[in-house]
Amino acid sequence: MSSIKQPFSKIRRTAVEVKNYRSFRRVAIAAIGLLITLLILIYIVSSLFMKYGSFTIKIVDYFGKNFEGYALSLSDRYDFLHPVSYLNTFAVKELTNIDGSRLPPGLNDVDSSHNGDNYLAYTFYLKNVGTKSCSY
Repeated sequence: MSSIKQPFSKIRRTAVEVKNYRSFRRVAIAAIGLLITLLILIYIVSSLFMKYGSFTIKIVDYFGKNFEGYALSLSDRYDFLHPVSYLNTFAVKELTNIDGSRLPPGLNDVDSSHNGDNYLAYTFYLKNVGTKSCSY
């Protein structure tokens, strides 16, 4: 009759069960701490990119990827003196909502980056330097 559990009796555990429980508890606390640390680092990095980020225009470099004949290049000048596969500029830190009527006239007449207080403007040129025609 001693195998029948009595109400309000003490629970007995073996030493292995206690050891496994304590080990699981330590690993769980360490994993949660590591996850929280990782999330905090991701938040800090993303907030820095939002505050000090940049505006990037990029095309895929098709060379060596079985896309023979396709080649696009970018330039921030009309004469393509320095063609590249990406363009980068500093973004405006805080933008507010504006409509098209508040943009200055002749906005596309200036090459490269020419941001205003409430808008982001970057005039760039795209050129097909490959042998096959493609659309972008």
